[in-house]
Amino acid sequence: MDRRQRKPRKTGSVVFYSIYVTFILIFFMVLSALITPLRDWLVRYEASQPNHKRDEVFAQLFESGDWDNLYALAGLENTAFEEETAFAAYMDALVASDKLTCLETSAGLSGDKKFIVKAGEKKIATFLLTGGGETDLEIAQWELGEVELFLPRQASVMVQRLPGQTVYINGVALDDSYTISRTTTPADSYLPAGEQGFLLELQQVTGLWQTPKVEVKDAAGNPVSLFFDEELGIYIQSLPVHQLTEEHKSVAEQTARAYCKYMINASGHELWRWFDEDSKAYQEIIRFEQWTVQSYQSYTFSETAFEDFYQYSDDCFSVAVDLTLNVLRNNGTTKPYHLHSTLVFTKNEYGKFHAVAMTNLDIQEKKEQVRLVFRQETGEKTLWVDPRDPKCDVPAAEAVEGKTFKGWVTETKNEAGKVTLTVVFDEQGQLLLDEGATLQPMVLTPLYE
Repeated sequence: MDRRQRKPRKTGSVVFYSIYVTFILIFFMVLSALITPLRDWLVRYEASQPNHKRDEVFAQLFESGDWDNLYALAGLENTAFEEETAFAAYMDALVASDKLTCLETSAGLSGDKKFIVKAGEKKIATFLLTGGGETDLEIAQWELGEVELFLPRQASVMVQRLPGQTVYINGVALDDSYTISRTTTPADSYLPAGEQGFLLELQQVTGLWQTPKVEVKDAAGNPVSLFFDEELGIYIQSLPVHQLTEEHKSVAEQTARAYCKYMINASGHELWRWFDEDSKAYQEIIRFEQWTVQSYQSYTFSETAFEDFYQYSDDCFSVAVDLTLNVLRNNGTTKPYHLHSTLVFTKNEYGKFHAVAMTNLDIQEKKEQVRLVFRQETGEKTLWVDPRDPKCDVPAAEAVEGKTFKGWVTETKNEAGKVTLTVVFDEQGQLLLDEGATLQPMVLTPLYE
């Protein structure tokens, strides 16, 4: 009896455990089927977080130094003097000295993510991530949006040039529009056509990433030696030294003596020999009255002194002559006639120097002028002004409906991009310059309120 009852109990246990195990297997199979997509969703969700895209952008554009791509994404453009390579060199130098960091900042209510890139403590760029989900559980597809750089082109260069020379910045020749100041003399008013008096110009290029390659060449294309003056911040050159020769001295002295002898009506003065008879100087000499001289016995000349010699070309020079004609009158007294004049000489068709101009003025006195550019929407006007006596007729500002003109201002921008406006000429055209300050070359724009 007992043996017959054990057999069904064993069969029931087997069935129960078989069903139990089957349910467990089914449970794990179902659970596995549910976990796999959940795990995939979690992976995608984690990957969609903006910090991953942020790290990717920061690594690709900034940490790896992909400056060409950054240049394009920021919408930067080449200038006449610099291309992407200059920006790349600038960025290499920047990151070599300062560590790059990336911080999140507010992007407003747009739902986008905005990040600031710094080099040390200096803000150099921002970039935007767009495409976030509408809910926290939505898988977002973050994409790189606007990239903005805060690296103003603040480098500039100033270079001297003389007549016939050309300044090259990174291989690009500068024209007259880059001239910001010039130093001249009155000599040009006394020189014949084709001759150039002293002229020293200063040219400037602004808006550069870095200090450029600077060259100056003469009219024949030969390089001119330059050196950088740290104090002035200018590339300067050695000015030519003009050597007064014995020939120059002899011609100038003989001409001055001929003039003095003519003025006392001495015989054999040969004024025509030393002056160009067609010149204005010669015509004025023979037109004006001679010196009033009493009858005399003889005359002598003091030693001649020379100064302010300047050679404009092989065929033209000027020099100031200083001498005294001492006339011994019949009454035994001596009358001195002092002459201090500048003579300008050119060669005639026979290759001989003769005087074409004569003046008591110092024609080598240097005069500096600086350029002021008054820029408006309809155009601009350029004025050249003496910085020591800055008097000029300031142009009228254009009328703007609903606004009042407040003066002409300069605009400066610091490294952070902050703009500062400084009023230089008020609404009446009066110069607002601090006492002791010197007027500098500048570009001015009208200010309205």
